[in-house]
Amino acid sequence: MASSFVKDIQNFILSPVAAFRSSRQSSIARAFLYYAVLLVLHAAASFLLVMATLRRVDAGLSGAFYGPILSGLAILALGGLVLQIGVMLLGGRRGLAPTCKAAMYAATPWLLFGWFPMVGPIPVLWSLGLLAIGIRELQGISLARSAGVVLFAVVVGFVTLLISLSRIV
Repeated sequence: MASSFVKDIQNFILSPVAAFRSSRQSSIARAFLYYAVLLVLHAAASFLLVMATLRRVDAGLSGAFYGPILSGLAILALGGLVLQIGVMLLGGRRGLAPTCKAAMYAATPWLLFGWFPMVGPIPVLWSLGLLAIGIRELQGISLARSAGVVLFAVVVGFVTLLISLSRIV
């Protein structure tokens, strides 16, 4: 299992088209397990970074571990629904499962490298690119349409963020 997990990571990083094509047959449960393991590793790395930065352990720091896990699950759930709306608007007809699988596998660069402050937005942009490839491969739509789906989700997310922040201020 561990060797196939590492092989999956390598494939989604180095040859994403082939990796997404081979994931067509995998179950949504397998994709979720992959995502969950990477999410826990991401949370652990983020937590260790916070501890190293603060140089102390505090009971309130548990949020530095659980926060990324909870936000990663919320982003997956809400983002998956927004992506599926975009997929349906732009011609995808294969259902929610392929869309969510694409999102979970496409998160690989962000989950592996997104906790590291020196890399900036690179892992996020990389994941968005992989998401377009994944939606194309798993939903069977053109790359232009799948890029439109990703752009739709980014715009919806950005507008939602702006509305949320405007209510705080």
